Amino acid sequence: FGIIAFLYCTQFLTLPIEASMRHPEDYAFAVWSVFGVTAIFNLMFALLCLFTWRHSVQEIVILNVASGWSTILAKVCLCVDLLFSYPLVLFPILEMTESYLADKGLMAADTKTVWPRNVFRSSLVVLT
Repeated sequence: FGIIAFLYCTQFLTLPIEASMRHPEDYAFAVWSVFGVTAIFNLMFALLCLFTWRHSVQEIVILNVASGWSTILAKVCLCVDLLFSYPLVLFPILEMTESYLADKGLMAADTKTVWPRNVFRSSLVVLT
């Protein structure tokens, strides 16, 4: 379930990324380039796992690796990756919520008072 949910959650990132680009007209090229490079690396990784463990490869590949310092390091790296990518998934939600709160006069809409926004964002990440 987690793998499928991750794939669907990444779609929420497309609009904020396009909106923050200096040249939004280059968005399609950037997406296809990243998609192509990612597909190549995923294919290489899948083939490496297939040739290493043959048909006994598990869905979560790290479960095939024997316990040791390298497995612990890989799991720590995955946790750090999740820690830093989770706020990106929340970004569209944060923008909508902050806009709503600003319309109600509960949060400043300017960019000079960043602390209330940072506290709000950090709290939401920590609480969820």
